[in-house]
Amino acid sequence: MKQQNLDNKHCTVVKSPNTDVFVLLLAYQHLLDDLHNDVLFEISTGNKHRYLSVRQHAAVLRNVTQALPSLHAFTGCNSTSAFVCKGRKRPLSIMRKRADFVKAFSDLGTDATGVNDSLFSVLEEFVCCMYSYNVSHFNKARNTIFRAR
Repeated sequence: MKQQNLDNKHCTVVKSPNTDVFVLLLAYQHLLDDLHNDVLFEISTGNKHRYLSVRQHAAVLRNVTQALPSLHAFTGCNSTSAFVCKGRKRPLSIMRKRADFVKAFSDLGTDATGVNDSLFSVLEEFVCCMYSYNVSHFNKARNTIFRAR
């Protein structure tokens, strides 16, 4: 992290090759609001540098920023496997459309004892939606896939 003057604006710049860092900056933007300057995330490719405003991106994402770390981990990050052919955009889009999905990902990981049945059911339905199956249980989706073959 470093302080930098970009376009006559004093900013804190965070440089990391890791998307996890940007996700965490977005999730904790509400704590960074006390700063009078913006926090920028630097993306570098060769000699090209791009700066993403954490404040602006958090404003666009509004109510889902608290759910982002769990969604990021759930859909595959450095320490977890990803879902086959699902990327990041589709799961984020699906989550943003339904308040119960946003709440489930906001709640995920808050209880150290595990995942309760109601949370598991919502996450199960989310995975079915990711794969475009209009069912709420894995086994029904698996049955549909099996019958299609």
